[in-house]
Amino acid sequence: MLQLREKIRLARMSIPLVLVLVLAMILPTYVSLAFYPTAIVEPSRAISNTLPAENPLLSLLMKKQAPIEEATLTFFDVGHGDCALVEYAGKVVMVDAATAQACRDKVTPRLKQKGISRIDTLIITHSHPDHIGGLPELRKEFEMGEIIQSGTTVRDFFAVIDPEEELRLYADENDRSLITAFNIHGEMVLIFGDNEFYSQNEFCEKFLEYRWSGERWERKSLKVKVLKYPHHGVHDYPLFEDIEAESVVISCGTEVLWWNAPTTVIKQYEGVGSKVYWTARNGDVGITF
Repeated sequence: MLQLREKIRLARMSIPLVLVLVLAMILPTYVSLAFYPTAIVEPSRAISNTLPAENPLLSLLMKKQAPIEEATLTFFDVGHGDCALVEYAGKVVMVDAATAQACRDKVTPRLKQKGISRIDTLIITHSHPDHIGGLPELRKEFEMGEIIQSGTTVRDFFAVIDPEEELRLYADENDRSLITAFNIHGEMVLIFGDNEFYSQNEFCEKFLEYRWSGERWERKSLKVKVLKYPHHGVHDYPLFEDIEAESVVISCGTEVLWWNAPTTVIKQYEGVGSKVYWTARNGDVGITF
């Protein structure tokens, strides 16, 4: 009986200590919110206090363009891999080079069929073999201009965004994938690599615009003409909530039909009125405007 009373006494003594510890943990947060209200809108500072010249995406969009000849986009059916071609303003720009075999068997013949002998710019989003594997083949078969594999870069009608320069260092190679934005006829074409949740989220947090609703900062969705969806259609982040796209392209192999079909992404974007193409079903996807 004495032991039970002693346990009850000790338990009663410990209650105030627990309350003190809990208050010590949560009180600083409430104090910061009360006295420093900017703490709750910290994400918006990345864009609201950024001059256009410091933001490669907005700098690109602000460029005024005279009407130029029609643009042709081709997203090659290279199985599980990526390879996109942009023909615009007399330039040939490619994003990724597929695997070595897919490049040799599919990409090289299609480029030659189009009469292309020179690639002005080749952007390699990251070093996985389904993106960089065809690089030696392209170098062998075509005259090659610049190759961009790292660093934020702004050209006449496109910008390459390096997540490690613009966002933060990532442990995952996929999240370090370069992101390319094209300004074509004043409309945006946005091509992701294998970016996953973290870099998708932080890309939207930094590069999308914010507006003050009167009560809080709200992120405006980015409207694009064409979106090449990240990472072969893997659903990591609800990108459809932040990026509105007239057309969405998913580059994936037939294996996704049974192990990772991008049905969630397709339903999300078709549900908001976008046209969705995926190379496993549609083959090469060509878009002209």
